[in-house]
Amino acid sequence: MAPLATFLEFLNVSDDATFAANLDQYLDIESFATYLAYQDLVDNYDDIDGPGNNSYLSYDASTGLMTVVNWDLNLTFGVRNAGYGGGQGGAPQGDRPAGGGQRPGAGGNAMSTGNILSERFLENVDFAGLVDVATADLTATLFTSGAAQDTLDAWAAVLTAQAGDLVPATTIAEEAAAIEEFFAQG
Repeated sequence: MAPLATFLEFLNVSDDATFAANLDQYLDIESFATYLAYQDLVDNYDDIDGPGNNSYLSYDASTGLMTVVNWDLNLTFGVRNAGYGGGQGGAPQGDRPAGGGQRPGAGGNAMSTGNILSERFLENVDFAGLVDVATADLTATLFTSGAAQDTLDAWAAVLTAQAGDLVPATTIAEEAAAIEEFFAQG
């Protein structure tokens, strides 16, 4: 727990210059830049900045660095929970609402948005530049190359062939088409 406590204290009390100069002593910054780029590219509503601040911190004792890891990816490609945190459904509902950093959750509970790590990271021009580079690299690797489409096609075929008794083929085709449309926008 000590590395986590030290990291969180650094995030919360360091001034901007210290943050910029020393973040690489606490966090794998290249990996985090790639994480942020990927979350944006797949439009993960429920990521580190989403209503539940969903992500994991992984500590590597051999390097002494934290890495941010996906929590889940069920709210990607434009899919949103109805009611922002507990509602039914998952139809695309557009971009994240803007506002004062709070969204109503299930039962009237407020869920936070934003995250001090990502906010401070993106406010720094050099770190934000790393995200821009990672975004370009991932766009080429996933979308321009066709790899994302190939993966979508392969999984849709597996689901159609092996889960037809659980999910109608028309549902698989419709959802694959929606994701394919998302790819075309990227």
